[in-house]
Order: sequence, then structure tokens, then C-alpha cells
Amino acid sequence: MSASRVAVLIMTIFVQGCGDNSDVSCPEADRIFFDNSIKGHLERNPGEGGIAHYQPDGEAIYDSHNNWWSVPFVSDARQMIAIVSCDGRVELSEQR
Repeated sequence: MSASRVAVLIMTIFVQGCGDNSDVSCPEADRIFFDNSIKGHLERNPGEGGIAHYQPDGEAIYDSHNNWWSVPFVSDARQMIAIVSCDGRVELSEQR
């Protein structure tokens, strides 16, 4: 087998393993899941965006089309939102 065929085979295997698992749903996720995901994210990324602490603020909303949760919270006086995927990945942004 030529080197180029081996490279194509390896890349094919690699790309197939990089799916985003969008078929995974978690409408039953609870506050414990959100808290653990967000706090874990903040521990792994200290000081991200100047976020010093996490305080839940309101009801989380599930998006069944994208299979993620929008979780409002407060850090100091800043209104924030965390997008939490069903596998616990987190993206943070400030609400304005």
C-alpha cells in the first residue's frame, strides 16, 4: 500500500472520530449537571473573561434542535449565559 493511501486511510479514520455527537440529547439534565459543567469549565480556564464565581440566576432553557442548554448566571454584577452541551462542554458569554 502506498504512503498516500495510508495517509488517506488515517485521515478518514481521524475525521470520522471528530463528529460532534449532535444526535445526543439531554432534556432531562438538571442543575447538578449544569453546576458541575460550568464550575469545571471555570476551574480548567481560570480567569476566563474575568469571571470570578458562578451563581445560578434563573431557569435553564433546553434547545432540542441543537441539543444544548442556555443557563443564565451571575458573576459579580455581570449577567452571563452559559451554553452547555449534552457532553458538558461550555461556552460563556455576557448578556447585554
